[in-house]
Amino acid sequence: MTPAAIVVVFKKWTGYVAECVRAIENLRGGPYPLVLVPDGPVPEYVGSARVVVHAGSIAQKRNAGVGACPPEVPWVAFVDSDAWPRTDWMLGFQTRLDKLSSSLPVVCVTGPDLTPPLDPWTRRVTGYALASPLIMGRGSLRFRVSEKAVFVRNASTCNMFVRRDALSSVGGFDERLLTSEDVQLCQDLLSRGGAILFDPEIAVFHHRRDIPRFFLQWFNEGLALRHYRRFPAAGNFLQHLPSVLMLSEAALLFLGWTGLGLVMCLELGQYVVFYFDSLRRGTGAFLSHGVAFSMWLFVKAYGAGGMISYLFRPRKYVHSRCDH
Repeated sequence: MTPAAIVVVFKKWTGYVAECVRAIENLRGGPYPLVLVPDGPVPEYVGSARVVVHAGSIAQKRNAGVGACPPEVPWVAFVDSDAWPRTDWMLGFQTRLDKLSSSLPVVCVTGPDLTPPLDPWTRRVTGYALASPLIMGRGSLRFRVSEKAVFVRNASTCNMFVRRDALSSVGGFDERLLTSEDVQLCQDLLSRGGAILFDPEIAVFHHRRDIPRFFLQWFNEGLALRHYRRFPAAGNFLQHLPSVLMLSEAALLFLGWTGLGLVMCLELGQYVVFYFDSLRRGTGAFLSHGVAFSMWLFVKAYGAGGMISYLFRPRKYVHSRCDH
């Protein structure tokens, strides 16, 4: 029996989407049921996937994709349209299913989304930045190679398998959300006693944003920070640290030149810490400067977005995708 149907949502057909779909169609052990959910018709695509045209939010499109999956398939898998699964992705998931004890309430299985090694350096450095625990905490597990399976509190729809019945029991993705709908889904699954398992063998490669769009991406995440209070599984008080740091530095500027000197020391200290963290993780000296700058930029983007989130409660976000 096919273990899972696969859903890929996107706005329009791009080179990244073509790469993603091609990799899915070439998965070992396939073919597997595939549902594509674009905003409009895709005459460029010629294949056996089911195409469900649905213009709406990402949550709405994912729910539409789930509804179009074969009803007899027990799991639904999600892959971002700017990512592609490793050739053994589905076989790795099947192996994990075979190992699961029936006593474990695993309703979601996820794995790493790794930075493509052949991407331009302006994108690799942002991916290597995300792999640092200094800025992502335990969430950095998603972005690097690890050795053992562990239970986690959150998963991304870039690389996610969800039991069909569990997805149905929580009402699918929350269509009221503009972002963080996967965080909400994990919260709902955990609240019903489900467990989320991270398996390092179930990997996808995920194109990163270049440095300017990386800033916009995490600025958007900061804009949603106020909403994260509803998601205990999404993180802890440390996610507010970039905003607190920026507010503290702004306060120091009222001390005149002394305050400015202290702020400059704090900024330089961050960069030095980030640089040596990158070196420690095996990145070369040249790339480590780019990684350190990306980590420094992450703090600024997330911190600024977080402050705006609490002060102005925005409802719109800045486009940050870079599809080709």
